[in-house]
Amino acid sequence: MTSPRKLPQVLYIEDSDDARSLVRRLLADNYVVLEASNPLDGLQLAEETQPN
Repeated sequence: MTSPRKLPQVLYIEDSDDARSLVRRLLADNYVVLEASNPLDGLQLAEETQPN
């Protein structure tokens, strides 16, 4: 597995905990998954982290 620092980041915004968990599990080997449960938190996270 690649070091998390070298993986691209993806921001996933979804209010469903189950959906976020599923996407996180599916992408975790190839991406650093940043998550937010609402659009405002997602926008703030995007501004702070500038995901790929």
